[in-house]
Amino acid sequence: MNNAEYLLRRYHNAVAAVILALSLAAWPGLLTPIAQPYTGFCARYLAHVPFFHHLPPYAITTILVGLAAMALTAAYLVARQIFGQQQLAHRAAARRCPDGLEQLAMVGDLELGRRVVVTQDRTAYAFCAGLVSPRVYLSAGLLAILTPLEIEAVLRHEARHLKHGDPLRLFVADLVRVLFSPFPAISTLIDRARICVELAADRSALEVVPVDVLASALVKVARAANSPAPSFGVAGLTPTEARIDALLGRPVRMPFNWLDLVVTGLVALAIIGLIAHLAQIPLPMAPVCPACAPF
Repeated sequence: MNNAEYLLRRYHNAVAAVILALSLAAWPGLLTPIAQPYTGFCARYLAHVPFFHHLPPYAITTILVGLAAMALTAAYLVARQIFGQQQLAHRAAARRCPDGLEQLAMVGDLELGRRVVVTQDRTAYAFCAGLVSPRVYLSAGLLAILTPLEIEAVLRHEARHLKHGDPLRLFVADLVRVLFSPFPAISTLIDRARICVELAADRSALEVVPVDVLASALVKVARAANSPAPSFGVAGLTPTEARIDALLGRPVRMPFNWLDLVVTGLVALAIIGLIAHLAQIPLPMAPVCPACAPF
């Protein structure tokens, strides 16, 4: 893969947004089927509302279509997350290990109580999930390969996620990432925020357990398969380069690429320029509101 193909794949959402903006700026008539009903709606329901029914139909239609698309995407992602969480809860309940909590003597000290679910899965995983009432999910496979001190490190890490409602915070961050995917700089900021959340959970565990214990647990989890968690809103015990650097005492490298800022600026300019251009395009129809000048 050459450099041009790599950049195109990395910024495909930004490229798509720029192409769409340029296409609508070149052929604003593509919005006519939407602009006409919008003008009729303004004349019927907003005739006596200042400012709103005087907006250029092409420009405001572009804004409304964008907001509607974002709202539908957000509704879909929230519904998918809720459905995925329900599936996870049912699956965990069906495979719950009746005596699993007996191996976790430190649960009482952490005040987790029934918010820890131990499953009979042989795959090793540990994560915190749930938007409203989060829970910590551990597998019997993980407990089988960890020492008691490593299990405590895992629980203290996940307890921090649980007490601070990190699954909900991470879900909102991932939702923003999807809604603003044409802006790479936002995705970079969210990556940095996710790393900070994980590092905070690591620091909470390291207040009690030695660093080599947590590092050993991360290595063992890294060798396991992916956990059966919902795609968004999950705070899991997954090793990352930043976490490894922190455990080794090296400076933590946060993701940053100046090209992300350049691409984000270009996309923003393209969208702003599109709206400004469409505001000057006359609509090929007579105004339906007597108080409005022809657009």
